[in-house]
Amino acid sequence: MFVFKQALRTNCVGRLLAIVVLVARVSLWLGAARARASAAEFAHPSLPGEIRIDGAGQSGAPVLVQMRLQEGVELAFEVDTGSDTTILDKSLEPLLGRRIGTGHVPVPFDSAVGPQGIYKAPKLSLGRTQLLAAPQIVTMELHSRPSHPYKGILGMDCLQHYCIQLDFAAGKMCFLDPDHLDTHDLGRAFPITAKPGRNTVCEGDLFGQGNMQFLVDTGFCGAFDAMLAPKLFQRFLREHKPGGADLTMTFAGGESTSAASFPRLDFCCQTYTDLYFGLVDIRPKRITANIGLRFVARHLATFNFPKRTIYLKPRSGGPLTDSRQTPSAPRPYG
Repeated sequence: MFVFKQALRTNCVGRLLAIVVLVARVSLWLGAARARASAAEFAHPSLPGEIRIDGAGQSGAPVLVQMRLQEGVELAFEVDTGSDTTILDKSLEPLLGRRIGTGHVPVPFDSAVGPQGIYKAPKLSLGRTQLLAAPQIVTMELHSRPSHPYKGILGMDCLQHYCIQLDFAAGKMCFLDPDHLDTHDLGRAFPITAKPGRNTVCEGDLFGQGNMQFLVDTGFCGAFDAMLAPKLFQRFLREHKPGGADLTMTFAGGESTSAASFPRLDFCCQTYTDLYFGLVDIRPKRITANIGLRFVARHLATFNFPKRTIYLKPRSGGPLTDSRQTPSAPRPYG
């Protein structure tokens, strides 16, 4: 009897160990499967459908999309390729839970901005599709115009995962497959030189002034097409006849700088009209121009961020609006 009980006990222990090993193997397999699924999601995220952006790029209007922050809460977000970080307005902090800490996201030309709150990123959906994003977001007081209010900025920590096309003439934004993009009719290609997830710094001969590095900033809205570094600005004044060289560009922080308008410029086999450039000491020095939405909106603009390339196909030599209002500087984020 003792031998039988001992054998039975040994058999039970053996079965128990076998079950433990089996559970461990299943757990490892499930973990690996989840990891593979997560990697596949980041490599091939689900894509939203066509989004309307009617009026974007006209008379200083930003690119706005309706995002769902959580069930029942839909808010306007600005699509900003010049912002490294996704930002929410401070008024939304009660919806975000406990604050993780504080940080400082530099806001160009607005030295008055103080430290921002850091929170765990909420789920952000565009239409019915949840977007990939960074694990954290920051909050700050956003200064949107009353005519185009928004409560958030969709930055490069999210946009880097997608290939987006902005068709300003048709008033739509499309998410495309970055791995199967037909590029033969997308216009000139410019490689993105900034690190993934950082703002959209590109390289190429954009203005017929030779190879240079420039920031494509859809969050730079308003009546100016670009901000140029001093040497490039002075070169334009020497080589081209300005329509007005005594303009002033004033920023949200109260700082102002010189600006000039050019009725017509011909470069890279394209004629552009009614251009406004501001003079700015850009940092870092290697970047010689900050290209705003007023100039980008003259093109079919395709941003293939996973493949590190943008495409600009001219659609109109002039701005999308016939307004001849006196230019005033945009706020840093539209």
